[in-house]
Amino acid sequence: MSFRLAERGAWAHMQVRERLLLRLYRGLTGILPSRVIIAALRARAARHPHREDAAQVPERLAIDLSPRPAGPLIWLHAIGPGDATALLPLIRAFLAHDPAVTCLITTRTASGKAVFARLGERARVITQLAPLDTRAAIKRFLAHWKPGLAVFGEGDMWPNTMELLKARDIPVALVNAQMNGRLGKLCRKQPRFAHWMHAHVDFVHVFPEQDAPSAQPLFRQDCKVVGAPNLKLDAPSLTVSAPIINLINAQWGDAPVLTCASVSNREVPVLLEAARLARAQLPEFRLILVPRWTDQAEEMAELVRASRTPFSRRSVDKVPKPGDQVFITDTYGEMGNWIERSFAVFMGNTLFGGHGHNPFEPISQQRVILAGGIPHLLQADYQYLVDLGLCHVAGDAQAIADTALRLWQDRGQSDNPAAPLESARGFAARIATDLCDLACMPASKRAV
Repeated sequence: MSFRLAERGAWAHMQVRERLLLRLYRGLTGILPSRVIIAALRARAARHPHREDAAQVPERLAIDLSPRPAGPLIWLHAIGPGDATALLPLIRAFLAHDPAVTCLITTRTASGKAVFARLGERARVITQLAPLDTRAAIKRFLAHWKPGLAVFGEGDMWPNTMELLKARDIPVALVNAQMNGRLGKLCRKQPRFAHWMHAHVDFVHVFPEQDAPSAQPLFRQDCKVVGAPNLKLDAPSLTVSAPIINLINAQWGDAPVLTCASVSNREVPVLLEAARLARAQLPEFRLILVPRWTDQAEEMAELVRASRTPFSRRSVDKVPKPGDQVFITDTYGEMGNWIERSFAVFMGNTLFGGHGHNPFEPISQQRVILAGGIPHLLQADYQYLVDLGLCHVAGDAQAIADTALRLWQDRGQSDNPAAPLESARGFAARIATDLCDLACMPASKRAV
């Protein structure tokens, strides 16, 4: 079924109230004065600087954009840091697939944009904050950048954007979609509106793979639905330095180490108590505490010192001393080392309702993870790993200690549980190839 027929059919099946709300949304976003929007965004930036950047407010209205390079351009969009991480493998695959292509990357938050900072140094990658879903902003954005393909990470699609993309005959792709994530939630809460939105989509990547057949009826008949693992699993593993690992081993030998990644200081007392409980059965048990931000280190050190636990700091002592039970690694860019030296990884910012951290970094290094809970912002990612037996939820010190001891005792007794995921690596390149083929198809062969 063509896009036009599918869109009209979905519109006809919407309730009258839904159609009225959509018309009202179109009308309001068409008449809002730019000065009012700019004032609201700057006020938001003052309250939430990690979400909005006052200096880049014009980008949100597609004003004063950087020059468009010559050649084909692919627009990729993510909401924030979690979704942005998922797009990294796909961006690398696009750049490798076509040496002439440029990737334009947008996010809704300033912190999400920071994920692409190192990619932004490359001549073929442009990053900016996403335009608001006003008709004027989206028209300016599309007229300026002229993308040949639009790729949305896990669902941040808006009505005006979808309509104006299809008005320009630009193929639309949805990647990293999950039936137990935003895709499924929208379909359950607003099935008729979801059906209308999905009529605009030409390509869908769903994970886990077995959910692809149940996702197909949610989209047009001619929409290609591909089942593949989470794109984050196709990201390169973090860098590991053998000399640093050897230096730690020279001090700690083969002691069991639980690395606690991206922890908040509020979590430190719980983790220290868990380590104390674990040492009652495993005296050589050690912790590596990796703060979420390096400016936490002073307070973190005071918390460890107050517990009378021997410790060292990476920024001060370089390596732990033989008698240290805790090593605070207050540096950036070395997470791969601390994961490599551990037998398991506790994911910080998962106790007390925190935002969590990318759980696929340890998985890519074949380390099972623990979490204090399933973080709201990364709910689908963590639940996916729980279902695979790669994430264990432990919500207090005793549960963390018990789970860590069990994982230590069970190490090496079974095959690597992440092996099926490892064997599937490289799928981002296949998805990129499919999408480039879609973008290069003549208009007469696209869904129009």
